[in-house]
Amino acid sequence: MIVIFIPEDPTPKARARVGRRGAWTPRKTAEAERMVRHFAAVAMAGREQLTGPLIVEIAYTLAMPKSWSGRRLAEMNDTAHVQLPDVDNLLKLTLDALNGVVWADDRQIYSLSATKRWGRWGETVVKARAAVEAPIAPALKVAAE
Repeated sequence: MIVIFIPEDPTPKARARVGRRGAWTPRKTAEAERMVRHFAAVAMAGREQLTGPLIVEIAYTLAMPKSWSGRRLAEMNDTAHVQLPDVDNLLKLTLDALNGVVWADDRQIYSLSATKRWGRWGETVVKARAAVEAPIAPALKVAAE
């Protein structure tokens, strides 16, 4: 299992921008992807990329605003974060950044779970492992029998 700790506030992937000179990735997105790749490379420490079907779990912690009162900070710490940014945009940036570092391509992921919560500071924890054997979905198992 590979565990990657990214000690920065999670960044959602922004849409590519298009202009007269073509399309480009916004600077904030490109910088965030470089940062994720850096921490992934450190976690990999020279190991080979994961191969085959993968199981990936990602926990996003978003920093609570400094303007919140001490009482509100205490109430909201470690609770579900149900506002922007959307978890799918956070996932897009993280999974795309890990391509070519932890795995060849994110299409290898057959099981993915993600959580998004409030915290005193922002961070992301990614756990990835090779799936020993992909289980047969219950509906398919009954149909096969």
